[in-house]
Amino acid sequence: MMETVHVAASRDYDVHIGSGLLDTCGTQIAAVTTSRRCALVTDSTVAPLYAERVEASLRAAGMEVYRYVFPAGEQNKNLATYGDSRRSPGGEKPGGGLLAAPPGAVRL
Repeated sequence: MMETVHVAASRDYDVHIGSGLLDTCGTQIAAVTTSRRCALVTDSTVAPLYAERVEASLRAAGMEVYRYVFPAGEQNKNLATYGDSRRSPGGEKPGGGLLAAPPGAVRL
């Protein structure tokens, strides 16, 4: 069962709450974007816990995923880290969307 909470802010958005959402997030994200490329941005504490599941869900939904893991810590949550996340290891921009996992832990 999934519950949705609407957040009215400078740019409104919905927050989905429920069990199993990591395993279905790819389908949900693919349904609201035309891009099939995304950067999964997370830190070194969160990545071992959730990144594999999120990336697998995105790939199963037909998304090309570039994962960027930055060192944990508030000092790394900044625009320089964000800029680094927008480049693939080969120096090409991944294009598409930017997904922070989980959003509360990654604030750039």
